[in-house]
Amino acid sequence: MNETLVRSGGRNVLRVERRVAHPPEKVWRAVTEPAELSAWFPSPVELDELRAGAEIRFVGDGFGSAGTIAEVDPPRVFAFDWEGELLRFELAPDGDAGCLLVFTHTFDDRAGAASFAAGWDACLDALDGLLDGIDPPAQPPEMSAAHEAFVRRFGLDEGALEETTDGGWRIRFERQLTRHAPDAWPLMSAAASADGEWPTTVDEPRLLETEHDGGASP
Repeated sequence: MNETLVRSGGRNVLRVERRVAHPPEKVWRAVTEPAELSAWFPSPVELDELRAGAEIRFVGDGFGSAGTIAEVDPPRVFAFDWEGELLRFELAPDGDAGCLLVFTHTFDDRAGAASFAAGWDACLDALDGLLDGIDPPAQPPEMSAAHEAFVRRFGLDEGALEETTDGGWRIRFERQLTRHAPDAWPLMSAAASADGEWPTTVDEPRLLETEHDGGASP
């Protein structure tokens, strides 16, 4: 199992490889038949036809959305879009009775890459279990540690140097947190006032800005 994150065509592409101890035909059913796909996918899935251009529906508790099947090549390739993001499954024989599964997720929100990687790892673990005859867990696993590991692996903890409109410079960090904003706010506000300087701009729990040596620090 490995995960990589690259840029392609102006978008982010997360790629995951897994070797599965089951033939492509069996894995194909698990990624294309609604009942089996719904057992391990993040959302229950409905589809009426397995063909390119057909609608695929994602239904859940109090929400729903639809996408379009982009490619079908049994038992090799299945791809569809989900709210503007492309999910693609590629299957190839591996050994006497195994299968190489290559999963790719194409999306725009780079800051969300660690969350996507941790989530898909958990989903593919559930797929492995399903293929082995094991029921998926009733609740998703705790993924904070995996999320932070992917943050470091993908370099999502690194800041970007940007020039401001007044000719100055700033370092910008963008992070997707694994906790809700109200939970993170006390830690942020405590750190901002640790040196005795109180925040100058507060819009709890959305915005915190302080001044240090004449410079703003959001």
